[in-house]
Amino acid sequence: MDAGASAPGDQQANMVDLDAEADPWAAHEPAEAEDLDFGMGMEDATPDKAVEEEEEEVAEKEPDPMADIPWDVAPDKQVGEQQHAAKEGAVKFCGKVLLVLTNTKEAAGKPTGFDPLQCARVYQALTHHGFSVMWASPEGGLVTADASVAAGAAEDECLASWNADAGVAEALKSTVKLEDVDPSYCILDAVLFLGGRGALYDFVSHDEVRRIAREMWEQSKVVAALDRGSVALAGVILEDGNALVEGKEVTGASNDEEDAVGDSAGLPVTVEEALEEAGAGYKKGLDFEPNVAVTGRLITGQNTASAKVVADAIVGVVSNPDDANVWAQFVAVSA
Repeated sequence: MDAGASAPGDQQANMVDLDAEADPWAAHEPAEAEDLDFGMGMEDATPDKAVEEEEEEVAEKEPDPMADIPWDVAPDKQVGEQQHAAKEGAVKFCGKVLLVLTNTKEAAGKPTGFDPLQCARVYQALTHHGFSVMWASPEGGLVTADASVAAGAAEDECLASWNADAGVAEALKSTVKLEDVDPSYCILDAVLFLGGRGALYDFVSHDEVRRIAREMWEQSKVVAALDRGSVALAGVILEDGNALVEGKEVTGASNDEEDAVGDSAGLPVTVEEALEEAGAGYKKGLDFEPNVAVTGRLITGQNTASAKVVADAIVGVVSNPDDANVWAQFVAVSA
């Protein structure tokens, strides 16, 4: 639901200056054949043919499941500085975030979908700091933006820039199906469940939504949600039998905000009630004003106005997971 918070401090050890020439993803990328040194000091030596054939045979049997993962790389590499010009003194981090959108495009006889303004603000904030994103959805494939949100934010520059990004447009036509995502293999640092009215219909009870949230949490990764997307967290049960949100401070779309936009009567569930029923301590802020709850690696935002703060908090926690207060420091200098 609908409002916005940009350049971090220099206390994080893994920051890379934007002006640096080095590729921040080099550590995650396999070396090219021409870079491998099989010579053991001999200038013209080549690998043993039997070993080479054995490696090729293994490669054929075990294809790389990451080969076709559609990472949307940082904009300074993909769409150019004209759309996402980095502020002077900004820094680049190494991080990968799974952004999950709803597949629901119609509910209760009304068109719906994901919230494009939230997506635009989160995407801009994450990629500004060098993070890569993967767009996903419960069922994969095409996802639909809520036209009413787009119409109401027609003059928003961030949304206009996001809409003009050809790479994003292509990715939203073929989002990754959640059952095809293995957090232990994808080198994911965080998952963020985004809002939109449609999320209240498929996030609330989808097994793969719960699996992704549970596995990311149990692998010590960041789990985040925004607005109505926070309903994804309500049904997540961990391996020890406890609810993910039990006893934790979290937030998401409030009942008062749902009433204000005239939606509460026709909704299958409200985020506030779902989180409270799961044992969470619901943190309510002012209607349509920024409000974020951070409990360790669990990050939630109440509404669209909280989108950038949530993204900045993700960057802060991923960049220094051992500092419980780093997210607040990071958001403060990004404001």
